[in-house]
Amino acid sequence: GGGGEGEGGKKRKDIDIDFEKKDEHRKTPHEGDSLLMRIIGPVERTAEGVALVAKGAKIDFEEHLVIINDVSINRVNITISSTPVNLLLEVGKPGYVDFDNDDRADVKIVVNSISGDNTDISFTSYRTLRILSYPAEIYIPQGSSDLYIITTINNGVNEQKDISLSVSGAPYSINITPLIIPGLKKNEIAIFAMSLYVPDDAIVGMDKLLLEITSNRITKDYDIGLHIDENLEKSFEKREIKRLEREIANAQFVANEIWNVALQKQIQGFDVSRVLTHLRIVNRNLAEAKTALTPGKLEKASGLVLVAKKHIEEAVILLSKAKISPSSVLLYAAVIGFAAFVIFAIAKYAKGIKKKISRKKELKEVEEKLEEWEER
Repeated sequence: GGGGEGEGGKKRKDIDIDFEKKDEHRKTPHEGDSLLMRIIGPVERTAEGVALVAKGAKIDFEEHLVIINDVSINRVNITISSTPVNLLLEVGKPGYVDFDNDDRADVKIVVNSISGDNTDISFTSYRTLRILSYPAEIYIPQGSSDLYIITTINNGVNEQKDISLSVSGAPYSINITPLIIPGLKKNEIAIFAMSLYVPDDAIVGMDKLLLEITSNRITKDYDIGLHIDENLEKSFEKREIKRLEREIANAQFVANEIWNVALQKQIQGFDVSRVLTHLRIVNRNLAEAKTALTPGKLEKASGLVLVAKKHIEEAVILLSKAKISPSSVLLYAAVIGFAAFVIFAIAKYAKGIKKKISRKKELKEVEEKLEEWEER
């Protein structure tokens, strides 16, 4: 059942639809019933698409009330608040709720069947696989090649599998690395690298890209604003130096982002040693490229930047395949074993103390009885 009313008409404080426990719920409310829904909150981002939530921090949960207003032969009238959203749902036809007005569904609701004033309704959270950070606005000059990091998280309960990204909407060279991430468990983070090349003759102005994330359970779209600036530098060498300076700074920023995510994974027990090795090579190549930004050495600098980008892509691929390290498993087992030993030792010690106390009590009782006997 699913009514939200208790005895005497008072609202229950129980969570009827708790998306912290399950991604999907099936309820059988009656006309006039109310259900309390608990769902993880929205991802707050800057205009540039950077998540405001601190790395590793948890997003708070929020509550909404689902009211079954009216049940007819083939449809149900539902209101969801706090900001009221009204849905008139026919049997078998899904309805979607967007709590934060970001044009992405947060909950899917399907009326499975109706019998009199009884209903069978499924609720599915879409705040599961989500993009934390992405380049919401891209500013890039003609003749440039930049890298961007897209950070994803599984805020759901069920594992998300076969996760992939695609970008469409502009006739430019766009590559995503890795092509697919096999799986993301609850609260796990993964990253994709997106490379974008805009040719010298690209049309100056604003365009739009559509970023789509897909898994075995969900598909979500995110808009990207693409701003192409005119490259006014006429001198080839000066243009090359500016291009390389930009690409070095961009690659360094991306490498730092990957480094931070890798360290988070390392704290969680994942083996990211090879990832960090590639990133150290990136840092070395970019440092050498900076020193080569002089006329006559630009070809060398360009080659170093290209190699650095290859290592960045390899680092992202390795990060997507990172597994819990055997040493972490052994350490965890050792900690558990030590904790069990300590608990056993404490229990044994406590038992010994208890026995001593018991013996003291027995001796005292014997002494008291002897004293009584002597007095007699």
